[in-house]
Amino acid sequence: MLEVESGAYNLKINGVFKKMKRKYFFVILFLILAIFLSGCSGGIGTTPPVTPNQSLKASFTAVTTTAEVGPESVYFVVHFDASSSNGSIVSYAWNFKDSDPNLFSNTGNGKIIDHAFSFSGNYNVELTVIDNKGATDSITKIVTLFPDVPEFMEAIEELDTPEKIGNYMLEKFVYENHPPGCKDTYILWVDKTGRCSDFARFATIIANYHGYETYEIATNAYMPDGKYVSHTLGVYVEDGGYTYSSNQYYSGIIFNTFEEIVNDSFSSWNPMPVSTSYCVWNHDCERVEESPNY
Repeated sequence: MLEVESGAYNLKINGVFKKMKRKYFFVILFLILAIFLSGCSGGIGTTPPVTPNQSLKASFTAVTTTAEVGPESVYFVVHFDASSSNGSIVSYAWNFKDSDPNLFSNTGNGKIIDHAFSFSGNYNVELTVIDNKGATDSITKIVTLFPDVPEFMEAIEELDTPEKIGNYMLEKFVYENHPPGCKDTYILWVDKTGRCSDFARFATIIANYHGYETYEIATNAYMPDGKYVSHTLGVYVEDGGYTYSSNQYYSGIIFNTFEEIVNDSFSSWNPMPVSTSYCVWNHDCERVEESPNY
């Protein structure tokens, strides 16, 4: 009968296990590294990148079909057509940016649509299209609407700086209160009378026409006698800051914030308001800032 010493046998087995452990250690290590590297390169366990739909393209034309000029208002109707857009489009969304969206509707839907504008000026009309896979594309075009009156266009062409606009208003316009509402730029140019909101609108519309970034600030003042007084300021971006017009007057002073402008505009009032509030709109009629108490 063959006898094998147990000590020698166990030593041999332990050696085999040691070799197997070393072998599988390197195999496991290799697999871990392979998975890690493939994950970093966008392989296993990653979401494939979304490929943009190169064929989707928003495009449109704008044609003024109606331009009515009355003694107190103007009225434009523009025909928008997005048939030149490309792609499997399921939605056409328009933003005409001609009124505060918190107060009035300024959007529309459809490939072809007509929209009415109640004031002269430049409008940054935006079209956004969505295709059948959820991809989107947008385009913005400037639509310029002014009455076809050569004398008026010649006059505003010369008013190419806020200072020139302010001096022109001081020379030509007279303050006269009227019922609520804002006169169109052209109507004010014709009758030469208006109030602060008319002058602010005139100044910012003409400055924007010449490429200036503009804002309007509506202010409210609570006076010592208990009355509320509203006032509107036209604001322009100049030399890295803001300047403004109050009524026909152009300040020419550079301010860093809208609040500084509001405080400066009230600094000459006598008596001084008990409290004030304000709201700022950009040229696209979007609210960009307002005081907590507005």
